[in-house]
Amino acid sequence: MDAINSFVSIDFETANASRVSACSLGFAKVINGEIVDHCTFLIKPVGGFSPINMMINGITPYKVIDAPTFDALLPTLREKSCGLPLLCFTRFDVSVLEELSAYYCIDYSPDLKIYDVCEFARSCLPGLPNYRLDTLAETLHLPAFTHHDAEADAIQCANIYLSLSQGNRIAIEDTPTESWESMFIRAANGFIADRMVTLEEAYELQQLLGEIADKSRLMRSIFDMVHVVLEDGRVSKAESKLICAMLEYAIQSLRPQQPEPERPAQNPFGYDTSLRLKPDGLEIPDGYAPIMKPVPDKYKERWPYVKEHPFATLASSQVAITGTGTQIDRITAEEMVVALGATLKNSIPTRTTDFCVVLGSDPESTDTGKCCRARELIAQGSPIRIIGEDEFIDLLRASIAESSLI
Repeated sequence: MDAINSFVSIDFETANASRVSACSLGFAKVINGEIVDHCTFLIKPVGGFSPINMMINGITPYKVIDAPTFDALLPTLREKSCGLPLLCFTRFDVSVLEELSAYYCIDYSPDLKIYDVCEFARSCLPGLPNYRLDTLAETLHLPAFTHHDAEADAIQCANIYLSLSQGNRIAIEDTPTESWESMFIRAANGFIADRMVTLEEAYELQQLLGEIADKSRLMRSIFDMVHVVLEDGRVSKAESKLICAMLEYAIQSLRPQQPEPERPAQNPFGYDTSLRLKPDGLEIPDGYAPIMKPVPDKYKERWPYVKEHPFATLASSQVAITGTGTQIDRITAEEMVVALGATLKNSIPTRTTDFCVVLGSDPESTDTGKCCRARELIAQGSPIRIIGEDEFIDLLRASIAESSLI
């Protein structure tokens, strides 16, 4: 792009998704590198107003009620432009001008030279996270402006070109090269900041993705999707939501995963071993093998067996444990009964349960769910025994002593 010192910069705002719906034109004239004129032209749009567009640019039907159509405005534009080259920030603004010319069967200017400032910025400042108007203005340390105000955008477009054409590139070239993943994440966050993607932003996104589509299958998929969306020259509300969702998914996929914080090692039971309680001498020797009592196959034959052995050792028994012990903790008690050949009943006792162990309290007055259910079964004739902590510890000792290996 050959350097030019005098030109006209324009920016369109549209009333709906159609590019012929221009409702505002920002105008800035530059002579010998200085902005000498700038203004806003309101335009009566084709096709009415969309709520999304009104929210973005703040232009409503009331504001353009007395505004001219674009074909009526054209003579004034030609007069103010004086045949100077035309600068637009993106291809979007160029396409709006082309669509309006086709719609009204007019030619803005037969020999007009039109320049794309965004493409010029890409060639001057490679490696930026994105090439949006506000990003470039911030990068080049230009004054703050109101984005989506056509006049302010046109002025900023002119300032960006002037800054770049005068060689303001040193600060950018000296910065470290950013990875494409980080660049995409920063750009994508900018696109979805307001939870919608406008037509202009979709064109910018397409340009960005075109440069990195070969980096991953995900980038290629999003690029293809945006390309399909832009085929009809509009971005519907549903399409905007789809693009936002895809960008959010891509951001999460590409963002570096934070390492999981180290957690203190725990025993398999998730219990602090420093809190374990166990009476002295209550250890199961290495190589211990409990003497397993034969268990009748039929349920009804088990009752007389247990009645004949009311204090049978734990091998082949079913045990339910409730409460918190003062001499032995709950976890240790459960581990030991399993090691001694018993079946641990984690739920409430059933008719096949042999022992309901109450730790830390009087079994006669304890009203836990397991104790209450055990008493109901005893009342129905079940041989379940409810025993306290002391009796349970004696039962553990008896079960260990039962083995011939002791």
